[in-house]
Amino acid sequence: MIAGCIECGSIDATFEYFSQMRERNIASWNVMIEGFVRFGMIDNAGKVFDEMPRRNVISYTAMIDGYGQIGEVDKARQLFESMPSRNEVSWTVMISAYVGSDRFDEARELFGRMPCK
Repeated sequence: MIAGCIECGSIDATFEYFSQMRERNIASWNVMIEGFVRFGMIDNAGKVFDEMPRRNVISYTAMIDGYGQIGEVDKARQLFESMPSRNEVSWTVMISAYVGSDRFDEARELFGRMPCK
């Protein structure tokens, strides 16, 4: 339901449904974060991220993407470094954040550390 609201462009309705959910699972939390990121509401995404009882690689990657989109690459990198585990997508999103901010040397350095190429 909440993913459908996001697809329709209604982040307010999405958050209302999310807030009324009796039981939230990691997927519902992640959809909410991704929705806020999609609509450029990174502060709201961060609040949801901070309130999550459990996070996974998708949660972290969505926030890294959000920070990258608004040019907060240092925050993105700090979050990236704090991740318990990373996958190809999280590495790529972090590298893309550097490239999008014209920080090519850091993108290259990170690419060199990437275990899966």
